[in-house]
Amino acid sequence: MNKGIVVSLGEILARFSAPRGVLLKEAGTFTVLYGGAEANVLVSLSSLGFDTRYLTRLSSSDLGEAALRFLKGYDIDTSFVLRDPRPLGEYFLEDGEGSRPSKCIYHRGDSAAIAMSPSDFPWDKVFEGATLFHGSGVTLALSPSAADTLIVALEEAKARGIKTSFDFNYRSHMLSLERAKEIYPRIAKSVDICFCSAWDLQVLLGFEPEEKDEDRLFQDACRHFGWDYIFTKKRKILSARRQNIEAIGYTANKKFAAPKHRFEIYGRIGAGDAFAAGAIAGLLLDYQDGKKALDYGTANCILKQSISGDQSKFTVGDLERYLSSAGPGEVIR
Repeated sequence: MNKGIVVSLGEILARFSAPRGVLLKEAGTFTVLYGGAEANVLVSLSSLGFDTRYLTRLSSSDLGEAALRFLKGYDIDTSFVLRDPRPLGEYFLEDGEGSRPSKCIYHRGDSAAIAMSPSDFPWDKVFEGATLFHGSGVTLALSPSAADTLIVALEEAKARGIKTSFDFNYRSHMLSLERAKEIYPRIAKSVDICFCSAWDLQVLLGFEPEEKDEDRLFQDACRHFGWDYIFTKKRKILSARRQNIEAIGYTANKKFAAPKHRFEIYGRIGAGDAFAAGAIAGLLLDYQDGKKALDYGTANCILKQSISGDQSKFTVGDLERYLSSAGPGEVIR
C-alpha cells in the first residue's frame, strides 16, 4: 500500500484515573490523561512511523486545549479539528486488581464531539494524501449526527479508492441493542478491514454462516460483505492482571492465527485499539501479508498493556523485538 496519511474521526476524552488500589468512591486524587478509541489508534500509528490526521469537534475550554496539545505532541495533523464551546467528554477509571475488575464512569452526554455532522468537514481536503480511513463503533454511539458523520466519512473514503478499517467496539451503555442492529449494517458495505467478534457478526449484523462453524462464519462474512480482512481475538481472564490472548485473522478463503500468549497487565484500557493499530500498520507495510499484520496487532496489544495510559507508544522495532523474543527478555542496555 501507499504509505500515505491515516485519517480517523471520533471523540477524545479526558481520563481521570484513581490511584491503583483505591476505589472511585474513596479517591481523593486523580491522574489526568487523554484518550478515545480512534485517537488511541492514531497515537499508536504515529508512534509506529505513519502520518496521521484526526477529525473531531473539540471543546474550546482549557481541557480541550490540553487534549489538542496531546494530539499534536504525537505529530497528528489536527488542522481539521473544530473547536466548540461545549465541554470535553471525560471518564473516571478505577483500576481492577485480583478478582475485582476495572470500572469506568463516563461523562460525555453533552460533549462537543456529539455535535459533529457530515457538513463539518471538507471531504476532498480531508482525504488529500490519505491511504486509509479508520472508524469505530464508539462514534456510531455518540449521537445520530456523529453516527451520520462516520458513515459519510467511510463512504467518501471508499468512493475515492481509499482503504477503510472499522472496529465494531460496541458499547451497550451508550447504544441500545435495538438501535445498534439498525445502524451497524449501514457501515458494512464501506469497510475493507474489520475488527469484530462472532457475536458482532451474528447479533449486530444478523449474519449467519452457511455452516454452523466459527471459521466459516468469519470467512463467509468476508465473502458476503466484500471485506478483505477480519481480525479477531479471544481473551481468557485469569485475574485482573493476568490473562491469555489468542488472535486470528481471516480472508474469504484463508485463516491465519498468531501464537497464544499469556501475559501480565499493567493497564488494560486501549488494548483493542492497540491491536487494531498494529494490524493496520502491518497492512500498510504489506497489504497482502495478513499474518504479519496479525502478529503486529498481537504484539502491539500485549505491549500496550505493559504501560499506563490509553495508547500504545511503541515502534515497529519494539514489535519486531517482542515477536522475535516471544516475550520478556533481558534488560535492553
